[in-house]
Amino acid sequence: MFSPNVASFGFGLFFATHAMSVWGGAFPLLPTDFQTYDVLITFFLVESLAFCAMLAAAMGLSYFRPALLRHRSSVLGSPFMTAGSLCLIAPLYVEPIMMLCVVVGGALLGVGSALFFLSWQRYFASRDEERGALDLIVGMGLAAPLYALMHLIPGAVAAFSIPLVFIPLSEVCLMDASRSMSFDQPMFADEPRRHRGVYVHALGVSLKSALCVGAFGFASGVTRAIAVRDPAMGAIVNGAAMAGIFVACVALIWLWRRHSFSFDTSALFRLVSPVVVTAFLLLPYLNETYLHWFSGIMYMVFSFAVMVMMVQCMQVARNGGISPTFIYGFFAGIVYGLQACGFVLGYSADALWLRASPQLATFALVSTWVFVMASALAARPSRETSPALSQAEFVAWERPAVVAAGRGSDAGLEEASGADARGAVAVAERGTGVAAEAERHRGRRRRGEAAAPAIKDRVSKQCQVLTRRYLLTTRESEVMELLVRGNTAADIAKKLTISENTAKTHVKRLYAKLDVHKRRDLLALFEELDRESVG
Repeated sequence: MFSPNVASFGFGLFFATHAMSVWGGAFPLLPTDFQTYDVLITFFLVESLAFCAMLAAAMGLSYFRPALLRHRSSVLGSPFMTAGSLCLIAPLYVEPIMMLCVVVGGALLGVGSALFFLSWQRYFASRDEERGALDLIVGMGLAAPLYALMHLIPGAVAAFSIPLVFIPLSEVCLMDASRSMSFDQPMFADEPRRHRGVYVHALGVSLKSALCVGAFGFASGVTRAIAVRDPAMGAIVNGAAMAGIFVACVALIWLWRRHSFSFDTSALFRLVSPVVVTAFLLLPYLNETYLHWFSGIMYMVFSFAVMVMMVQCMQVARNGGISPTFIYGFFAGIVYGLQACGFVLGYSADALWLRASPQLATFALVSTWVFVMASALAARPSRETSPALSQAEFVAWERPAVVAAGRGSDAGLEEASGADARGAVAVAERGTGVAAEAERHRGRRRRGEAAAPAIKDRVSKQCQVLTRRYLLTTRESEVMELLVRGNTAADIAKKLTISENTAKTHVKRLYAKLDVHKRRDLLALFEELDRESVG
């Protein structure tokens, strides 16, 4: 299940080459005397603007011209990244046009890396819940050893082999993996302008998570800029971040194999932000070693948060029927835009001021202010009651043997008949003796823990039993409960703020997991639970 494949290897190779080429404002393979303040700040500004502009353009295309993105081929980020890398090498041989090459190279690398991230995000989102997220996580884990192996190549050789060999090879892996993409899904088939409310709702739900991850990006940008004042430290900070990502990915996969859990970005931010604020406030009082380690750890945390962000974007696209290009462009635009602001603040101030305690105190206070503001936003109650769009959910791989079998042969999606609907309502109206469960749920919410959906009556309790038994996702559990309560696909679409086509797709996936074929079979499962509880 977790063995590397073409997709995970290709994404890991891209992530490693991205880190080797330019990651966080340092060029590990280029001479340090080339990396002056003017060069680095110009490059990072141009690269960040081009990256964010490409994300905005992708959002516009996916919303107004979605048909342009419904093809299995990638969007060829490799030529842009290759040309951009060569532009950064060119000044070593043609020094008079150095700044021109830096500007052009930054723009090309920004566009190319954005195209790569968008293409990989679209591919991962097109896969099923497990496979897409697993390929992403394995790929990020593979990036660490690939990054280490690239450092074994002599610098002059690596500087040319990355743009001419490794980046095109990553593109080839992406193109090969994309051949298996299925576009017969609501996230690709629906016309966004016909469901404007669905997109507005998804953006509103995602904004809080994007700002929380962006706050980590801002902090990592500030510390990174200070730490790489000596460009030779860039490779050390990169290496520490890569090692941390590898450990985090291995731990996540090990945990995910047997356990179901979810990452609520806002809750995690509230948990981690006091630690980060304390670490910032210690900056003026500790030495350079602390600064470099802090920068590496912050970049590791930020990279892990970006990975969780990509998983959440996949699930928002799948659960809400949203274009994966659109939602990733929104998320990543905020996150990387805030990271760029942090880097520019840290690097420009570091060049203008002396590197003294008052300066570090200023950085600490500014970063603390950003974190306090983000924490206040994260603590605000949200009108969104479903975690299906606001959390990154991981459902254990090891599913139990199918319990139900032979419940009919009609594979189509059947709308509820009058008798089915009446039966559903009858099931929904049985008993409400679940006060203890509800009180435990409220207790978890008061402690800020990720809690299961509130138990309102026997039906919601039975839904939780089936969710655990069949390892259903949160969205599938929501759809199941609405079906049992007599709702049609149109009703479900309205209540969950999704399109009717997306609602029907969720019903089909639910029926497939439960091995049932119509609503009457689903109600029979609930009848069985009643008999089990009586027995």
